[in-house]
Amino acid sequence: MLRKGEFSIKTFSDARFLAALLGQSGKSPAGAARGLMELMFNAIEHGNLEIGFQRKHECLLSNTYNQEVVSRLTNERYQNRSVRVEIENSLSDMYVNISGGGNGFDWKQYMTPEASANLNMPNGRGIAIAGKLLGNIRYNTKGTEVSCRIET
Repeated sequence: MLRKGEFSIKTFSDARFLAALLGQSGKSPAGAARGLMELMFNAIEHGNLEIGFQRKHECLLSNTYNQEVVSRLTNERYQNRSVRVEIENSLSDMYVNISGGGNGFDWKQYMTPEASANLNMPNGRGIAIAGKLLGNIRYNTKGTEVSCRIET
């Protein structure tokens, strides 16, 4: 029933809720929700909060990742940033566009077949997971915006 929509999210909790909601439109709701959640998480942590691959890896290994995220969410530099999620539904597909703040990132290395080898690593696997579940992911050149198509 919804033809077009725009959402603004800031936290992982927001992303989980919105991904679950939007995923219900897909032919494979659980897969669509997980893929969207991975893309939204990336936009929050790597885009808005500018947590790089190495910093995230260090925080995960030292069990301080949640503290790092909370600290950045309340930091003056990042606290006013949000991720914008736009959707447009056609008769057979839902098109999703996710954009965040920050400087972007080099997404190309995570879109290769070799990236699937990282699925057992503590980080660096979200895009590979989303790619397997959604199949149709495209980033802008800068890495600040990603779009996908979900079959409905």
